Amino acid sequence: MPEHIKDQIIKVRDTALCNMFDLGMVKAIAVELECPELAAFIDTNTDEYVHFITSGE
Repeated sequence: MPEHIKDQIIKVRDTALCNMFDLGMVKAIAVELECPELAAFIDTNTDEYVHFITSGE
């Protein structure tokens, strides 16, 4: 996973506005925070996203 995607995940997480497993809300917040790459990444790499959320790797 690219570092900029990890950084965007952390940016969304740090807002504390949603459960990070609520992919629809994560994508909406990502767009609001001007992180459209994260929203696209979740659509195409859901398993990798979930792995990062659960393991930090």
